[in-house]
Amino acid sequence: MNNRAINSLKGLACLLVVLNHFHGIGILGTITYVISHIGVPVFFLVSGYFMEGNSSKLIGSRLSRKAYHIYKLIFLHILLYLYNYFFEIIWIYKNTTSKADVIYHLRTIFSLDNLKTSVIWSTTIFGSAQWFLIALLQAYIIFWVFYKIRIFGLIQQFSLHIAMVLLAIHIPVRVLLIKCVGGGYSLLGMTIERTASVRNVWFDALPFMLIGMYISKNKSKLNFKNKTLFSLSIIGLVESCVEYYITNYVVYPYHIDCVLYIGTIISVVSIFILCVKNEHVYINHIIEHIGQQLSMIIYFIHPIVGSYINLLYKNKTVYGLALYKNIQPILIIVVTIIIAHCINLYIVDTKNKQTSGFNYEKATFVLSSFILLFVLLP
Repeated sequence: MNNRAINSLKGLACLLVVLNHFHGIGILGTITYVISHIGVPVFFLVSGYFMEGNSSKLIGSRLSRKAYHIYKLIFLHILLYLYNYFFEIIWIYKNTTSKADVIYHLRTIFSLDNLKTSVIWSTTIFGSAQWFLIALLQAYIIFWVFYKIRIFGLIQQFSLHIAMVLLAIHIPVRVLLIKCVGGGYSLLGMTIERTASVRNVWFDALPFMLIGMYISKNKSKLNFKNKTLFSLSIIGLVESCVEYYITNYVVYPYHIDCVLYIGTIISVVSIFILCVKNEHVYINHIIEHIGQQLSMIIYFIHPIVGSYINLLYKNKTVYGLALYKNIQPILIIVVTIIIAHCINLYIVDTKNKQTSGFNYEKATFVLSSFILLFVLLP
């Protein structure tokens, strides 16, 4: 991928994902949290944009290759989650967690209910970051099925129309969410978290990937001025903040975070088109490098890094201070980037850029060895 603007956007989006999970407190923290929701849609747009090909055969090959790549990433993520889980059990909570608790937790993870909700609603089973990978894999499989039954060309032709319909449907779903009180609700016999009903393959992955496909196929026809796109981006971000305030404090007196805002859709699509039109513009070399080489690694490890940093400071006086809460996101970003860079040097195969770099065998061996070591320790 030689579009430097998109690489920079991926790098920025990756950092926004971290800020979405660790965003500080107060008004600044809230604004950061709302704006950071453009992070994940960027990756869906990029996936759809580069899914286009010059021939039907090339598209089919690319779809199957991408699906298999995401499948391996999910497997690696499961190993990483288990490694982190056993680490916490043995070294952090060893005096308060029994073997029965561990077995119960693992049975809950691999329950049939969890599997059903994961397949239908792309809900996470192993850690907060996994829903994105599940939704992306499901989208690639859906597109591959469309390719096999020879309607992928039709999907490409009406990609924007289908995306608009899916995004429009998510609005009444959000209204339904606002009426639901509590941690989740039951649908088709499954317990669904509120945010999972909006952030999934149907309302997040598919529409944004379809928009990315449309932009790729029609980029020569997108005659928007840079000033117009920039203005739409700002308007969308401001509207997102207004929408967050309304859905959280005006419409309903509970904290109802619907996460996929209309303003987010406007801003992220405008920013993406701006990057497509100005492909040689980039923020700086570090952000570009993060987007090109480190984005998926950072996406994987930042929840673990954040949780361990919080554990380090939890018993200290500084943990409860507002100053720490607002410095915490920067600290987590810096530490995560450093660790991701080290992983990139050791585990990632930089010579084989055609397979996105991951040396799966080496990563699997390292994580499996740690898990086995933890299990065997007394």
